Amino acid sequence: MKRKFKNITFFIAALFFVIFVRVFYLQIVKGERYERLAYNQRIRKVILRAPRGKIYDEEGRIIADTKTAYNLAVLTQEVDTTFLFQYLPKILKIDINNLREKIREEKNYPYPILIKRNLSKEEVIKLEENLIFKQGIRIELDPKRYYPFKNVASQAIGYLNEISKQELKNDTFYNLGDLIGRQGIESYYEKLLRGKAGRALIEVDARGREIQPFSEAKEIPPIAGADIYLSLNMEMNIFCESLLKNYSSGLVLGIEPKTGRVIIFHGKPNFDPNIFFSLDYNEWQKLIKDKKKPFFPRIVSGLYPPGSTFKPFVALWALNKGIINKNSYFFPCYGRYPIGNRIFKCWSIHGRLNLIDALAYSCNIYFYQLGIKIGLKEILKLMKNLDWEKKTEIDLLEETNSKMPRYQTAPLGRVANLAIGQGELLLTPIKLGQLYCALFNEGFLPRPHLLDSIKNVKSFHKDFIDSLINKNILQMVINSKGETVYQYLPKAVKLPFSKETLEIIKEGLFFVVEKGTGISARLPNLKIYGKTGTAQNPFGLDHAWFCGYAEDPDKSLLLVILLENVGSGGAYAAPLAKEIFARYFSKNVAER
Repeated sequence: MKRKFKNITFFIAALFFVIFVRVFYLQIVKGERYERLAYNQRIRKVILRAPRGKIYDEEGRIIADTKTAYNLAVLTQEVDTTFLFQYLPKILKIDINNLREKIREEKNYPYPILIKRNLSKEEVIKLEENLIFKQGIRIELDPKRYYPFKNVASQAIGYLNEISKQELKNDTFYNLGDLIGRQGIESYYEKLLRGKAGRALIEVDARGREIQPFSEAKEIPPIAGADIYLSLNMEMNIFCESLLKNYSSGLVLGIEPKTGRVIIFHGKPNFDPNIFFSLDYNEWQKLIKDKKKPFFPRIVSGLYPPGSTFKPFVALWALNKGIINKNSYFFPCYGRYPIGNRIFKCWSIHGRLNLIDALAYSCNIYFYQLGIKIGLKEILKLMKNLDWEKKTEIDLLEETNSKMPRYQTAPLGRVANLAIGQGELLLTPIKLGQLYCALFNEGFLPRPHLLDSIKNVKSFHKDFIDSLINKNILQMVINSKGETVYQYLPKAVKLPFSKETLEIIKEGLFFVVEKGTGISARLPNLKIYGKTGTAQNPFGLDHAWFCGYAEDPDKSLLLVILLENVGSGGAYAAPLAKEIFARYFSKNVAER
């Protein structure tokens, strides 16, 4: 009996020793670790996403704003994935495969990951009824980008999309699920428009339900991005959108020649940047594969033959070189002209013309002969002096280089074709607009720009601001309200043309509108200069061009209009120019 009691006593003592050792191990040796685990079970880390800076037009209208949106997020370390995969696709329009992949890839991410943005009220109610009491699932309030003008000038403004894994590796400023500018101003000035995220700690119960903010740690509030003021006039852009409603594809570009400020930037087809906040993967794939290419910014990325809009520059070069004067004549235009073994045609029969009338009536026969007289080398030299292949440096990353011929010798027919803007020369509408600005800016080639000024700059924007200042793009000023404002610095390069030759070209462009091919753009009480163009298109009808300029004592505007696959510039583009000039300068179109 004594032996049995002794064994029991020994067993109990050993048991207590094991328990003591285990408690010692848990509380002393591993105590800090388990205390941290318990803390993490009780506290949830949450990212407070920052609102982006606002974008305004020249009249102070808000182009890009911020609204509050509901987003669905999950904590991958807490959520019941079986339940999530089974029920979530029934409640929301969501791709189950993408959901599985996202959960799998981010299974160790310490913060809630976004599953779906911009939930509707109905979706929020359904989620609250079915999922809200499931651990690891939360509905977040986040700042959402909002574009009140929808598709108007959208290719200049751009859109937002979720940041990629590679971008997260390259820039630690961002968090998983952040949105980043993908095109236009949203992309070019991303480092100014982005805000700085905050952090919060929230107490949760054993079921993962959030109770209250954690009182022992101070919340770090988010900081909004800088505000940007653009040169765009949205009222004029809306008007241009209405003018393009009957055309499948086209564009209108409006620039102040002396400053380079872009007033109008509207292309068609286009897109509504608001749709990206509720777009699923399949819808996105359908959109980017659309044959109409709504994301393609024709104004800065499209390459087109300039057609007859190139003729004033050929004439300008010949005048500058003393090859011709304003009263120079060539063989009369009878609608056909032999060059080598080919017959080159004109669109009409013009008879005997001097330079002014040749510009006014856009006579191909005159410019075939002028091109041959100048020669290929001089035409190529002209294009180099125009900085033809150099980008305009507009503040849009999508800009493409224009293209010019690479050959140094060519048959006379090819040279004649170049002189009327056809053949192996292509340029972007923004480049053509910049070149035409020089004609009305005493030969100075301005740098086009959309940015006017920047306000509410924060400390984390400093590096990017400094880089723009160092490139002579910005200057810092203190306005009348004592605010620090960063203003755009205009820039222009002088082209090698004399004032006298520019005046002759301007005279010819005046008569284009007064009596020539651009007469459909004429307005009473407003002096308009212009040039029509009909660019041959191997894939369909010709493209219609109009480049024009007008001014009054208060303002000026250089227009570039391109309508794809419609026919002649005089018949289609010039009438639109009349409407736009009338609206901009407050003239009555009905008056003649």
